[in-house]
Amino acid sequence: MAVEAFGGSGIVNYGLSFSWDVVSTMEFAVRVGQRQMSCADQNSGTGADCTRTTWGGGVRWIMVEREFSPFVGTAFSSTSAPLQIFDQQSGQLLLGHGNAHSLSGSVGLQLATGYVRLSLEYLYEYLFYTGAQLNDPQHTPSEALRVIWEDSLKQDRHGIRFQVGVAF
Repeated sequence: MAVEAFGGSGIVNYGLSFSWDVVSTMEFAVRVGQRQMSCADQNSGTGADCTRTTWGGGVRWIMVEREFSPFVGTAFSSTSAPLQIFDQQSGQLLLGHGNAHSLSGSVGLQLATGYVRLSLEYLYEYLFYTGAQLNDPQHTPSEALRVIWEDSLKQDRHGIRFQVGVAF
C-alpha cells in the first residue's frame, strides 16, 4: 500500500492518491485532486472561485517486476465545480454548478525502491458526460453553462502527472 501526493497539469493540478498493489504487477488506486480556477464575478469579470474537485479510481499494470518500470493505466473520474461564467451571447452572468465524468488512459515510468515511490505519467481524459445547472431553486439545466464548462474541461484533457509517496 502507498500514500502519494501528485502534481501536474490536466483536469486537476494536485492531490492525493492511496494505492494498493494487489499483485506485484497490478495496482488499484483512489485519488482526490483539485485545480484552482477563477471565473467571472459581477464586479471585475474575474476573481470568483470555480475550483474543480475530482474523485477517481483506477488501475495500473506494471510491465516489469523491477525497481524502475514502465506502466499503463486506466481510471474513472468524476469532477465538479461551482461555475460563474459571463455568457457573451446573452450578456448575463450565469451562476451554477458543473459535473463531468471521464475515463482516462495513461502511460508512464515508476521508480519504487524501498519505501519510496516516484512516478511520471502522461494521461488523456475522455469526457463522456458533462452537465451544468443554474443556482436557482429548481436547479434548472443550462445548456449555455454546460457548453462553456465542457470546453474548459476539453482544453485540459491532456496532462502530465508526477507522483511522490511512501509505501508501507
